[in-house]
Amino acid sequence: MQKTVREIIDMINTGKLQYNQSTQRKFVYADIDAQLDCGKTTKSGSLIHSILEYDIQLPAVYFWHNTDTGHLNIHDGKQRLLSLYYFINPTPNINFTTIRNGKAMNFNALSSADQEKLLNYTFDIVERTGTSEEEEKSFYLINTNSVNLTSYECLSGMLHGTFLTQFEYVVEHSAKTMDQVKPIGRGEQAYKLLLTMFDLCDSKKAAGNDKSMLLLCDRIRPLRDNWFDPKSFSFDEILQVFNEFSRVTTVKEDRALAVAAYIVRKNYEADDIINLYRKSMKGINDIGSWDIDTHKTFIDYFVENGYSASLDPKRNFDKEIKDQLYARSNCCAHIDDNGIHCTETNYSKLEVDHITPWSKGGRTILANAQLLCKHHNTSKGNRA
Repeated sequence: MQKTVREIIDMINTGKLQYNQSTQRKFVYADIDAQLDCGKTTKSGSLIHSILEYDIQLPAVYFWHNTDTGHLNIHDGKQRLLSLYYFINPTPNINFTTIRNGKAMNFNALSSADQEKLLNYTFDIVERTGTSEEEEKSFYLINTNSVNLTSYECLSGMLHGTFLTQFEYVVEHSAKTMDQVKPIGRGEQAYKLLLTMFDLCDSKKAAGNDKSMLLLCDRIRPLRDNWFDPKSFSFDEILQVFNEFSRVTTVKEDRALAVAAYIVRKNYEADDIINLYRKSMKGINDIGSWDIDTHKTFIDYFVENGYSASLDPKRNFDKEIKDQLYARSNCCAHIDDNGIHCTETNYSKLEVDHITPWSKGGRTILANAQLLCKHHNTSKGNRA
């Protein structure tokens, strides 16, 4: 059976369809943020956008004829249906916008064609009949047996073809010889591998999972039916460096992949760099907490100094050093060109700065530390 949104709204408004029975959680999609390629909206707004922009067919919804109460209830799909219901019929407490043509719009701001498109949008309806107890049991089974798809499973479902089939084959084969490379499974690591391949693992390029998915789809879509060639992505080399790097460090998987890709794409001597990390991990270090830019600075310095001199593997000062500096001189150390001292003394507004910058070989020790306020620490930058 099928019903249009217009028909479902009429059923709700006339009391023929209920949605507040005990088995249903409250409506939450309008309160959940969602990031689209065209801007920020809510999960409800994203759902509306997917219909208007891409003609997405949403999954079927379930109605339940409750023989104890005589009511027809929304059994599964409440969030989808109410997203449309409240977008078209907002209330003072529940109202939200979608994004259309790059602008945030409510239902009344849409063109008449878009309004009709939503009202005539059709859902597949599955109807079931039973007692309240049977309804509760069915609801439990639906919501506990289903598992949310991983990002890779979503990507594979949308764009599966020759490219991803061959990609999976290569990953499965690599997993047999490299202990840090995992079989496809549900694709948690495979998704990170794809982000790395297309140089999207930098959070500045792909901030948030929704944004990374959109960018990744844009890269894979034109290649969907092409043969996957590992050489064109330096894929084997990246996996090999990632495997060795992960074995000697405590760096998180996604960051380790980004480091491996950086080493390979810069044509650096991977063995020498991995040996540097191996030695650095044996001493005092905070390598596991570094962002990708810190890793790049650490690696670049080592290469630029002939694979001999390295930066201090401890990048950040401990609280104990800040406490010692504050006890000795509880103010910002900056003195301007006129000899005037900065007057900031608030502990929480002071930061520990490397006198000789870390990126230029300065060590992370008390003798190379001073207190600066945020303003003067930022303006000092990478200068001694």
